[in-house]
Amino acid sequence: MSGCSGLPKTAKINISFNPNPVPYDSENEQWLLNLILSENNGVGVTLISLRIDSYDQAEELVGT
Repeated sequence: MSGCSGLPKTAKINISFNPNPVPYDSENEQWLLNLILSENNGVGVTLISLRIDSYDQAEELVGT
């Protein structure tokens, strides 16, 4: 839809982690990872916010 105006455009984003699987540092109680967001359909992306929720083993929210 390049050159079209007034039409909504939808970007597709791939989400990946590096390394995969992600290691857990039990001494410092943190996950050691890079979160990689890649736009993959040619439409420009403006990321305004990112929300990451953390859950415990009982699937209860422990942090956002």
